Amino acid sequence: MLNSLILLPDKYCYQAPADLGLWAEEVTFPNAQGQPLQGLFCQQSPPGPCHSETPTVLFCPGTSGNLSSHLHYIELLCRAGLAVLGFDYTGFGQSAGAASLHSLVTDALGAGDFLQRAKKVERFGIFGVSIGANVALMAATLRLEAIRGVAVEGLALQREIVRGILTEGSMGPRSIATITYNGILQPPRAAHILNRIRLGGWLAEAFSWVGATLFPFQAKDPHRHASALEDVPVFFIHGVEDPLLPCEATLQVYETKPGAKRLWLIPGVGHTQEPALAQDAEYAAQLGNFFHGVLHSSPPSTSHMPPMTCEVIAQGSGTFALRVYNPGPPGLALTTMISNKAVDFQTVWVHERADIPCIAGSERCLASCLRLFEVSGCGDVAQVRLTARGRRYQEVFQSHIRALSKTLHEGRLLDLDPLLQAMPEARPEAPFDFFLGLYCVQMMRRTQHKLPHLARAAAEAFTRYWHYGTPDGHHHTQPTPWDLASAILGKHVSPSRAAPGRDP
Repeated sequence: MLNSLILLPDKYCYQAPADLGLWAEEVTFPNAQGQPLQGLFCQQSPPGPCHSETPTVLFCPGTSGNLSSHLHYIELLCRAGLAVLGFDYTGFGQSAGAASLHSLVTDALGAGDFLQRAKKVERFGIFGVSIGANVALMAATLRLEAIRGVAVEGLALQREIVRGILTEGSMGPRSIATITYNGILQPPRAAHILNRIRLGGWLAEAFSWVGATLFPFQAKDPHRHASALEDVPVFFIHGVEDPLLPCEATLQVYETKPGAKRLWLIPGVGHTQEPALAQDAEYAAQLGNFFHGVLHSSPPSTSHMPPMTCEVIAQGSGTFALRVYNPGPPGLALTTMISNKAVDFQTVWVHERADIPCIAGSERCLASCLRLFEVSGCGDVAQVRLTARGRRYQEVFQSHIRALSKTLHEGRLLDLDPLLQAMPEARPEAPFDFFLGLYCVQMMRRTQHKLPHLARAAAEAFTRYWHYGTPDGHHHTQPTPWDLASAILGKHVSPSRAAPGRDP
């Protein structure tokens, strides 16, 4: 039951690396039971004579769908000059077996063993998102000699998830009440309400303890795994506005981690996949800077710039200041200060050193700083630069995609009708056509039998947007979302019959 509720795998081919301009080699390796797992070894261009010197990262996807619905994260890594092995867990995509929480970590270990054995990669990094973040963190503790750096987006704490659902109706923990960014108070964070029945006190505590104890997932306690990575740098990433898995979980694990570590709480960004839309260039630059550094490779761009550091300085009773140190060229830093259930973000231009004005608090604050790479201007006029994709997402698509996500997660299927009516008529540019089409697939699957009129509306919208994964492509035996749309509409539909839209 837990496997079906949490993992949500499917067999559809959503997207191919070629759709994102990537070179890829299809690979196969065994899981712990000897069943074949499918993967993609990707680079931005075909490997040359020195391809073995390209730094390599193992990518652990999240739940729902399969690897082909997570390729935008692989594209970010490849854009940063890295080779990437992505794979489907047991029972996902074209990998054999039945999907299980028990096998996620061992599947990742098998992928790492494949890199060493077949690709002759002795040292590599690992990057995971959502449940894949927990998987990546634990896998690193079991392969300390091979995995030299870990990046994680969207860590989760199982006990806090259960406690939050029982007491607040949404996944926990949620302790941050106030967020400011460059002195401007941000709107309250939204949360997906997954449970309308509330429990409190000892009953909720008992259920959360039992639920976490019995939860059959090896990587459910990232605190323990982070503590074991003293000699392995970890890059912690989380969208501040994540309505599903709150960023407080990542903060807790970040505090636990000894040794080298980085923190990037991304203001204005929500759950997994949204960073790939809203912060695509900065995300690629951050991944490139981190992994090229830990793997001691020659970076392709400004990724070689050393990280900034900071320290909290007590100014008196209950007041603190933040001092930022910059060992590299002048640049813009994102500083994060958490105190008294509040988080304050500031961007500041740093030459060799900069002091952030005092903040007040009853206890010492947690602070971090991060060099930003996608910046326009310098000095007092420096600011974060968004790509055209990032601006388009924030201005046009963010509110609609968030509304779709919330409605689906909360199971309010009847509320999908007005959202479907508000979908654009013409096909938008890539990658928004892909993500809107992906939500259409989720709507079709959820409403196919319960609300056929909504499923049909979603299928019609899907045919307007989708031009990926044709049934006549390379994977002719693998189902695509076109098969689902055809079944719902009662006729064969394919990219050649889709309504014309604006070219991406």
